[in-house]
Amino acid sequence: MERRRSRHNEKEHDHQVPTAPFNLFISCLPGLEKLLHQEIAYLQQQWHPNIDENSNRIHQKLQNPKIIAGGVTLTVADTTFVYVLHLYLGTASHIYWRLNGDAATDDGANVVAPLFRARGFPELKRKLKDLIISQNWASWLDLPSSEEKDTPSWRLKVKVATSKSKLIHTKAVEERVVETFHEVFGLNATADISDNHKAKDKIADGRGSVNTLDDECNKPTLHLLVRIERDMVQVSIDTSTSSYSNPLHRRGYRLASAKAPLREDLAYALLLAGGLMPSWDLRPLRASLMLSESPPSNVIDHESSPTPVVWLFDPFCGSGTIAIEGAGLLAKMPPGRLRPPPFQGTKFCDENLWNKMKCLALPTSNIGTKVDSKVINHEATISLGIKQKISILANDRDAGAIESAKSNAQRAGVDKLIEFHCASFSSHPIFNRFAKRDLIPLTYPSIDTIIIATNPPYGKRTAAGKGLSKLYQKLGHSIKSILDEKRNTINSKEEPKRKKVQCAIIGDNSRLIRSTELPLEVAFSSKHGGIGVVAMTGIISEEWDRMHQL
Repeated sequence: MERRRSRHNEKEHDHQVPTAPFNLFISCLPGLEKLLHQEIAYLQQQWHPNIDENSNRIHQKLQNPKIIAGGVTLTVADTTFVYVLHLYLGTASHIYWRLNGDAATDDGANVVAPLFRARGFPELKRKLKDLIISQNWASWLDLPSSEEKDTPSWRLKVKVATSKSKLIHTKAVEERVVETFHEVFGLNATADISDNHKAKDKIADGRGSVNTLDDECNKPTLHLLVRIERDMVQVSIDTSTSSYSNPLHRRGYRLASAKAPLREDLAYALLLAGGLMPSWDLRPLRASLMLSESPPSNVIDHESSPTPVVWLFDPFCGSGTIAIEGAGLLAKMPPGRLRPPPFQGTKFCDENLWNKMKCLALPTSNIGTKVDSKVINHEATISLGIKQKISILANDRDAGAIESAKSNAQRAGVDKLIEFHCASFSSHPIFNRFAKRDLIPLTYPSIDTIIIATNPPYGKRTAAGKGLSKLYQKLGHSIKSILDEKRNTINSKEEPKRKKVQCAIIGDNSRLIRSTELPLEVAFSSKHGGIGVVAMTGIISEEWDRMHQL
């Protein structure tokens, strides 16, 4: 029996070490999978613009993203592109590095170890130990030396999810995983590497900053996800979280919040669905890493492109999430610019590379107060050197919400791009033809398109009171008033050129959104704080307005 077991273990040890390529699962909110797939495909095209279709076919196959429930699976060849995904993805929640699963090349060769079956705790420990040894986790974990008293420089956080399996006690599974780490890596049993019991020692401020009661909690945290479904075990590492366990949608700027704030990834998805597409330029980064000698011919040169005037307006801005995310998109500032480096707790975590990528990604050289420092200030205000004229307007009737939005915009480095207005949305100069011009110092140029993206109240998480239907009807009437030629003539010295309004509204009730009487269609449905939400988008043109009035 022992001989059979030893032979079985030898076969399992033959699996490829999971350092290259990386088998990733990029998770997102339900309903955002297609938008996330589009983001990944766009970044791949920018990162590998000159791949020959006839050569390196297996490499292309490995990089092909696939949509599954809850996210996108992707296999990449190196850590640099994983860093790119962490920096530029806006709709992703987590990026999991799957250490075992199903991923194969065209010739059928497995690139990761397969799932293993475990129906009892001894079997779980034995097979997990075999996986750790066969993949040589010690080669990429930052393990302590003999002089460090068997105490690693990282803490282990284990999350367990089980479904339709013999092992249903998640806490017991978590304990066995921690025990296996102690046994495999020769750590002292008294040296606690798990921080699951230390959650009470953390005081979270709600939006990404955590104050701890001891310095031990400031260590990098290795987040291990153990998923057991029908007795099949999959082990993954969450590369997107750090010592304070922040998912990707928490950018790091929204420390001040208003009532019922919208998640950053939902705001980003709403802008993408509304027609505000990203235009990242990865050429400086590729040139700095010596991945390309000359700019590819199929990439648009943003410096020589025309400088259109872009308008974005949120009439119910709240804490300013939609306006701030839109400003980052228009200013070519990646969503992950304020986050710490990925791969915390492993030797793949390169803080110098991460800071270099952020410096090259931002449209300026003035970052924070210490340009030469290795650590970039997360609350730095970034002075923008952008040729494109950007006008972003944000409105809310709550003065406290406006103050929160201003402070969040300052932390995000986009406060100079957003003009805030505290009043009822119907009195905003963009809607009100008789408004005084001195309310907003921005001049109103004549443009072809205005993007209106907003999250109106829908009476679930806040007491919206009665008359929500009338509020939405009034919003629709105000949006249609933008196409009024008389209003354009009054508020602009130039000839009226506005032709269409791109509208994106998110709420919990499609019937309530349709009461705006705008030509909107469902773009995606998702969940927000346990509440089902729907995003509806559409284009309101002068032709449609004339047909609607007949």
